[in-house]
Amino acid sequence: MKKTNIIYLILITLIIIIVISLPLIKIPISVSAPGIIRPQNENSKLISLVSGRVIESKINHNNQKVKKGDTLLVILAKDLQNKLELNQNIESEYNQHIIDLKNLLSKNYKNISSVLYKMELASMQQRLSEVKSQATLAKLDLDRNDILVKQGVISQADFDKSKYSYEHLRNQMSSIEKQQVAQWSSKLIDLQQKHKSIESDQQSLYIDGENYVIKSPQSGTIINFTGIQQGSQIIQGQEILEISPEENLIAECMIPPNAIGYIKYNQDVRFQIDTYNYNQWGFLTGKVQDIDYNIISNQQTGTYFKVRCNINANYLSLPNGDKVFVGKGNTFTARFYLVDRTLWQLLFDRADEIFNPNLSNKKS
Repeated sequence: MKKTNIIYLILITLIIIIVISLPLIKIPISVSAPGIIRPQNENSKLISLVSGRVIESKINHNNQKVKKGDTLLVILAKDLQNKLELNQNIESEYNQHIIDLKNLLSKNYKNISSVLYKMELASMQQRLSEVKSQATLAKLDLDRNDILVKQGVISQADFDKSKYSYEHLRNQMSSIEKQQVAQWSSKLIDLQQKHKSIESDQQSLYIDGENYVIKSPQSGTIINFTGIQQGSQIIQGQEILEISPEENLIAECMIPPNAIGYIKYNQDVRFQIDTYNYNQWGFLTGKVQDIDYNIISNQQTGTYFKVRCNINANYLSLPNGDKVFVGKGNTFTARFYLVDRTLWQLLFDRADEIFNPNLSNKKS
């Protein structure tokens, strides 16, 4: 066989093999889109709800790290402080009076501490002592008259007068004590109601006081700090700073309108970080988390749809184990895996574009 025939047969065989392999060899097709890594939550803007003077500041500069609940500023308000102190004094006084009244009603007289109720107790005891002395004399007179009336020395009327006098004094002793107990019981009920009212007022003041202590609503980094420091005056509604969260980073992609139809929930995505050579550092991976079908248009980026994706890891690594962490603000090119297409399908698509350019443009 001639050499040319052998070459011809080899070429024919290769062509046949290539044609046969066209439907068998598959190539992954993807859509590319630019994007940026950003926190899932929006920035928190802190605005003062009150006016006053800053007496404590723990904010030093922009890019300062803070944690949720950290105290950032403390604002002094003299009116609020005076009200708090006054209410605390009144509440303390009410508490002491309530304790004293309960001790008085239970006849636990040794533990009375307030001057007012010590005086009331002393006054009651003095009146009781006076009446008791009179009752003692009246009892002696009654006992004596009892003997005399039996002997017929005095009349029954005189005996009845002495008996009435003695019983009247006894009733007077009981009445003094009952009246005083009734007064103390009434005062106790009144003070308990006032104490509840003052507690409610105190709670309202504490709630108002929380507005004078500005705390971080979330963990993150301080940005756009306006420079307020200790001693500065601040007014209601004044902007102080923003907190940019560092946690729950997502990849926000700008998908062109002609590709949004290919994007679906939970679709695999690879992120080629612009800062690092993907041939060395590789890709970040993730999945589509949210698709916003409201089209956005501006002069810089044109028209696009926002697609948010989660990120499986926040770092890239080299084969030797070196790592670099990817944070918010890093830009990337996202590659959304669509489908595996065979070489035959790709060749047919290319031929269709060549022979039917108008139809191809309509499809695109």
